[in-house]
Amino acid sequence: MDSHNVQDVFLSHLHTKRTPVTVFLMNGIRLLGTIDSFDKFSLVLRRDRHSQIVYKHTISTIVPLTVVQLFERQGSPQQGRTLSLRS
Repeated sequence: MDSHNVQDVFLSHLHTKRTPVTVFLMNGIRLLGTIDSFDKFSLVLRRDRHSQIVYKHTISTIVPLTVVQLFERQGSPQQGRTLSLRS
């Protein structure tokens, strides 16, 4: 995994922590679950013991249920590398 690829870092964090997410598709459909796995083109979303594959090109937004901090702060807030997302 490329440490500079924010998408992979973000998805890996959500997968490892089993963070519940809401995935909004381009057509407005909302999917809920946790990320079981992902690759370059798709992710597997799990909910209630059922899995579904979601192709990344159909995804508009992924919203975690909790705040996600991916990078440690370094220096002033303007120079920090912290990415925090809220639902």
